[in-house]
Amino acid sequence: MLCSVQLCRRSLVLAAVDPYVDREVLARQVAREDEQRRALAAFLNGWAGNGLV
Repeated sequence: MLCSVQLCRRSLVLAAVDPYVDREVLARQVAREDEQRRALAAFLNGWAGNGLV
């Protein structure tokens, strides 16, 4: 039951803030975070390939 209440609250909050979300800025930020994740994965894979991890 608690999960249902939490989901309901989350939906209400998301609906309330939706008109104020700048989709272009959000898309750029998500793309930036994706690039950072890829760079970190490549870095860590390089270390793993060298037997350092």
